[in-house]
Amino acid sequence: MNKTLKLALSAVLGVALVTPALAQDNFPDVPENHWAYQALKNLKDKVLFGYTDGFYRGTRMTSRYELAVALDKLWKAMQSQFDGVNAKIKALEGRPTGGNGNDPSLQKQIDDLKADVNSMKGWKSSIDTMQRLVKEFEPQLQQLGVDVKGMKDEISDMKKRLDDLEGRTTAITIGVEANILMLAGHSNDDNFGLGHDGRIWGEGDDDYNGDPVGMDKDFSVFHEAYITLKGGKEGEPQFDAVLLAGNGLDTLGLYNWNVGDDFDDDWTSTVGIIRAAVTFNGELVGQGMKAELGRVSHKVSPYLFQRTSYTKDYYKQDWRDNGEWTFDGGIVDFNFGAVNLTVFGGNIGDRFASDDYMDLAYIPFGGEQIDRVLGIQLGFPIGEMGGINLAYLFQNSNDLVGFAGASGPANRMNTYGADVNLKFGNVHFYGTYGKTSFSENSSNVLDDENTAWDVALGYHGNNWGAKVGYRVVEANYMAAGSWGRVGTWYNPTNVEGFNASLHFMPSSDLTLWGKFEMLSGNDNAFSGYLGEDDDATSLILGLNYKLSNYFDLGLKYENYDFKFDGGTPDPFQRWYTLMLGYNMSKNSSIMFTYAYSDADGKGVGVPGQPGSGRFQGGLFGTQVKIKF
Repeated sequence: MNKTLKLALSAVLGVALVTPALAQDNFPDVPENHWAYQALKNLKDKVLFGYTDGFYRGTRMTSRYELAVALDKLWKAMQSQFDGVNAKIKALEGRPTGGNGNDPSLQKQIDDLKADVNSMKGWKSSIDTMQRLVKEFEPQLQQLGVDVKGMKDEISDMKKRLDDLEGRTTAITIGVEANILMLAGHSNDDNFGLGHDGRIWGEGDDDYNGDPVGMDKDFSVFHEAYITLKGGKEGEPQFDAVLLAGNGLDTLGLYNWNVGDDFDDDWTSTVGIIRAAVTFNGELVGQGMKAELGRVSHKVSPYLFQRTSYTKDYYKQDWRDNGEWTFDGGIVDFNFGAVNLTVFGGNIGDRFASDDYMDLAYIPFGGEQIDRVLGIQLGFPIGEMGGINLAYLFQNSNDLVGFAGASGPANRMNTYGADVNLKFGNVHFYGTYGKTSFSENSSNVLDDENTAWDVALGYHGNNWGAKVGYRVVEANYMAAGSWGRVGTWYNPTNVEGFNASLHFMPSSDLTLWGKFEMLSGNDNAFSGYLGEDDDATSLILGLNYKLSNYFDLGLKYENYDFKFDGGTPDPFQRWYTLMLGYNMSKNSSIMFTYAYSDADGKGVGVPGQPGSGRFQGGLFGTQVKIKF
């Protein structure tokens, strides 16, 4: 009922903005300094009538029947004003043409009509609210003798005619985000530097190929432009597209670089269509529906279906960092009251840019890739505390692939699970569960040691917060997700352990934060980097400081230690990062980053690290971003 009252009050008070004020006095029990005084004065004797003694009694709880009466009167008031505007239009249409164009009475009619139309420009959201209210109060309206079906039809017709009346058409609009990224790497003590993604820093080219060098010999400049196109008439299907053009798609990488590669700006510029979709709203079995068809993108959650960003440590770009997978197909959302159902799917493999080597979407499947995806999501709230999201994904490949421990080759991966996010005052509970299974068509070939779960409990105070959790990712869990990294080891499997995080804000401009995790091997019986008696410890400390309205400073320290049982040497990886951002204007910024790496594989190595030796070196980055 609380939600219903909020909806009703938003409509009743919102219409005060588009209903002319009346000359009658206000309710005697509403003082002039009350926040709702003017709105109630505007609506008095038109939508709101008060009690027989003339008082409004605003603190009394309103019944559904009283709200239904107000809704009926509100609709009639809007109808009357709308009919008056249409009458003026008909009068102008029936006026004989000709003359010298200086008819004062005609100009007066035109000016009056323009004023009326302008006063009705805010009706779009009010009509949407009215449609929801009519559905909510349908039983009470029927008992009042209102023709509810006729009212629904008239509201829909008014919405369409208002679009025509305002002549609202949207031409194609174009937006551009241009990025220039300059990267300079250097070695130290004849050792290459190491990137978080396993790239090499400070390696020379041509005659210096394979040699540790300084920034003057390892310098690359990348340029990327993201061009957005939008078009369509309001109330009708909308079209939008995003095009990527530049020389960074391959080398900066989405999926197509190898561990041990360095940065190379020699690649020619390519063009990729990131998105090209038609979006429309509708209704199915009386429920709201939204559909996007074409080249679209979507994500579910980190453990189930989400793309990893490998460049965010030195390059900030929304599309690279949003975690969404790109595919050619569609996304359809259904709203059943508070419950949301999403169905999505299409072809996800071989979505190439202009160079066939540069794939916009690549989900690995053994030595091959996933070619098609079909997913179903169901989200529903749990009171005011939060909600639960369920998902099931069917992912198919055109190839049969063998997996260790499987009873045969597979061409399908099914992923399903749930996410829970609940809030109890300042205490938050987070939980996720996922499972993957492999099959050849409908015959299961691998359904063992293939689950993941992650739970955490957090507290959020006024200027600080903390969270503790525990997670398990078994050896055969292979979802197309992004559940973190340990050094250069992305999406670790066959691991389990505790984690904790803490943040503190001494002032509104300064945030101190830290994260800690200790993982060990989940099971010795399955292949994995860690055994049950081995550990991988992560410690990350950071500082974010807003120096002024223009400058932002960030510092970060990362340390990853690996401990093996039985006397094996213990590798480590460390990074020290400095970031300075300068906001030149609302639509332009520049960011400087410097990261220094110190890592040693100790002859054992770390997943994602190119080789098992020593790495020492840094990377200096400059990113200039302009939007127009």
